[in-house]
Amino acid sequence: MLGLSADIEEACAEAVARSLGVPGLEHARARRQVGAAGRLEERGRAIVETLEQIPLDASVGGRLLAAGHLAGVWGAPSLWSPRLGRRLFPGPGTVALGLAPRPP
Repeated sequence: MLGLSADIEEACAEAVARSLGVPGLEHARARRQVGAAGRLEERGRAIVETLEQIPLDASVGGRLLAAGHLAGVWGAPSLWSPRLGRRLFPGPGTVALGLAPRPP
C-alpha cells in the first residue's frame, strides 16, 4: 500500500509517494531499504519511517485509499460525500491522480 515493494514499477511507486504526500527522495530511500532488508525489523523500520512522513490532515483517508489503489492492493475507491449525497473520487482535499470520478 505504501509502494515500497520491489514488485511495484518505479513510476507506480512515485505516484504512490505523491498520493501519500511523502517526498520522492525519502520514498525512494525507503524502497531501497526494504529491498535490501535482511530482517523483518529492518523492513519494519523503513515502513514506520515512511508512515511518519505522511501528512496527517483531513485528506489522509482519501490519499491512503488512492495509494492502495495505485499499488494494486484494491480496486478504484470512491468516497461518500454526505453533503452531496453521492459517491465521488478523488474527493475534496485528496490529490488528483488522473483517476476518473465514478458516477453516482
